[in-house]
Amino acid sequence: MSTGIGFIGSPAWAIGASAALGFIESAVAEANKKAGLRLLAKAEEMWTATSRRGLLFRVLDISRIDRPAPSAWVGNVPASEPVFVGAMGRKEKRQFLELYGKTEADVVNDHVERRTSRSYVHHGDDFIMVDTEFGLMNVRWSSVVGYVAPSRAASQPPPIPTI
Repeated sequence: MSTGIGFIGSPAWAIGASAALGFIESAVAEANKKAGLRLLAKAEEMWTATSRRGLLFRVLDISRIDRPAPSAWVGNVPASEPVFVGAMGRKEKRQFLELYGKTEADVVNDHVERRTSRSYVHHGDDFIMVDTEFGLMNVRWSSVVGYVAPSRAASQPPPIPTI
């Protein structure tokens, strides 16, 4: 890091001021380096944590797989989420339970489990992970020369890319 500041004056004063400025610039550069390394370590930690939460999907369960771009592929998994119904009025609560096919017996501690779907997409890395008959394999997508979308009527389970 350099401030671009210079000094004019007696040689002794200019040399002393330049030395002090050099010390300050060095300290600032070292602090920036440490902050940058901390941010880089945090980004790597977040990337690793995100990768661990990834799921493998059967090709038949991936929508938009007909597009030759893994970032367009979407895998959905059923999920459930608790919904707080304790603050709802009687009518609102009854309508909510009817809408989701629930009864008062499904209410536990003022919460009802609602079925939803959670979507997963490819993280944008150049590699996709495919489960083959030989095991998990990473494929560098930018090296793929041609792509033919898998048939939806496959009799044998196809490879499982991760997204």
